[in-house]
Amino acid sequence: MQFLNFLVKKFILLLVILNFYNANAINNLSEKNINNIFSYSIKSQYGYIIIHSQEIRSIKNSYPKGVELNLNWLKNSKKTWELCNCYPKVGILISYFDFDNNEILGHGINLGGFVAPSFKISNDVNFLFKITSGPSYNSKPYHEANNPYNLSYSLRLNIYTQLSISIEKKINKKNKIILSCNYNHISNGGIKQPNKGINYPTIGLGIEHNSEEFKLIERKKERYTGIKEKRYDISFSYFPKKVLEDAKYYPVFGLNSSYSKQISRTNALTIDLEFTLDKTLEISNQKLNKLEIVRSGILIGHEFLLGKFRFSQKIGPYIYDKVKVNDVFYQKYGIKYILVKNIFVGLHIKAHRHVADFMQLSIGLSF
Repeated sequence: MQFLNFLVKKFILLLVILNFYNANAINNLSEKNINNIFSYSIKSQYGYIIIHSQEIRSIKNSYPKGVELNLNWLKNSKKTWELCNCYPKVGILISYFDFDNNEILGHGINLGGFVAPSFKISNDVNFLFKITSGPSYNSKPYHEANNPYNLSYSLRLNIYTQLSISIEKKINKKNKIILSCNYNHISNGGIKQPNKGINYPTIGLGIEHNSEEFKLIERKKERYTGIKEKRYDISFSYFPKKVLEDAKYYPVFGLNSSYSKQISRTNALTIDLEFTLDKTLEISNQKLNKLEIVRSGILIGHEFLLGKFRFSQKIGPYIYDKVKVNDVFYQKYGIKYILVKNIFVGLHIKAHRHVADFMQLSIGLSF
């Protein structure tokens, strides 16, 4: 089991590296002589923490405030344009947040890689949708004696994700004003309990500076005429999970089969059938036999296709669940990366409403 846990840590590191180098995945599709346009931006952010459970009511009336630095590379090639009829930004995010509750939550420092497709609204205004993920350092984890009221996170090092939409308005040849709406989330993915997570929407206001004056190449939006992919995936997953009452880690194994049908240049619809065996369920339900800790579900979802990456959001009910300790419906959010043709690796988070249950590190085949 220790060896498997070691492999999991290395696998997470690999996926973080892949995320930071998603620029290369897109850049490999672009022309060699096209320059990336570099810029940096800084934003102030202010928001609130969603109280999604009575168990975290001790942190109500907490209003996080922070500052965010983005290092951006705007892709400006023809082949990149053909991915999404847009010019995506890729880059690195660094942010600091004071959670406005120093005794319980402390502060957080986030480092993430992001992809942000950019769509032109007018000559001076662009709309962006950004997906960010990476590690997060948080200063006041749960401790039974010293910090018993922090049920949001129990490790100093967690996973940070951000979904963001923003408007950029050009104010002169090198500078833009940015207004963004962001949904931020911190969780350890169920590695250790308690793990209610921190969900905090924020509003951001800032400025972006380009290293040099530039004008984007005007390209016509074209209807997608390529082959719309139909794909069958099968994958195996593993992750170590810890319960609050026990110092040991217990394995969670999964088997997933999925069908994906591409409906446009960057979008696909999916349906999944999956089985999971969660050994932690034996701890709280000792009367269950081994078959009864297996759970099965059917999910429908959406994939965003960008080069070798597949970003997915899925939801569905359990169709076999003897334990019944959670809601009937659950969600999964994840990313797949195509290593070589027909072979992929993935990282998914399974959640019940706003609470992450566990992560799934997977490897699989496509047909």
